[in-house]
Amino acid sequence: MSLQRYVRPVPSARNEVTYGQYGAAARTGVIAAGITNDAELLQFRWNPVDASKRAHIRKVLVDAAVSTTYFAAGIPVQLELLKCTGWSAAGSGGAAVDPGAANRRGPSTMKATEVVAGDFRIATTAGLTAGTKTIATPALGFQLSGAPITASLSGQILPPNTPLFEADLSKGEHPLELVAAEGFIVRCRAPATGVWACTFRVEWDESDYFPYGTNH
Repeated sequence: MSLQRYVRPVPSARNEVTYGQYGAAARTGVIAAGITNDAELLQFRWNPVDASKRAHIRKVLVDAAVSTTYFAAGIPVQLELLKCTGWSAAGSGGAAVDPGAANRRGPSTMKATEVVAGDFRIATTAGLTAGTKTIATPALGFQLSGAPITASLSGQILPPNTPLFEADLSKGEHPLELVAAEGFIVRCRAPATGVWACTFRVEWDESDYFPYGTNH
């Protein structure tokens, strides 16, 4: 007898009307040359109406490329993902990402996400305003790439679907779990001259527990 193994979606919800699994992607604007060191490009703040709910971040993917002006020699392009706590006031600036009702990963009966546009933001031409929060260190994810300095280098900084954070649930890795007033940011450093852009994709679950091991 042969054994077969099937990979199924994580049972993120005991009741899909109350809980669910979600994903959303967004693109920065054209990031101007000379962006401030440690400028925040992405903010994800968990501030649910039901404070008992938790967000479980399964993956954060990124890609980046030169837009109109190549870089001069200097520091590499650096992106880092950091958890935040005590996030009592949302950031501002850039563009609000509204996950809306269409980002559910399951049937239409699955509850819409509790993440609202003002709590999910992406930079346009400059870094986001920080809001009120505590940034935990060290980073949970980091990507470092050479900055293209001539057209012969294709302009790619990071290829599509580069992971900044990814929990391999098949190996028992726990996602990034957020309780109310927590979240994460992605911030950057880049040489002063280049003009570039990047995209992010975030995938997460929402429930009052994480179905880890045999506890549930």
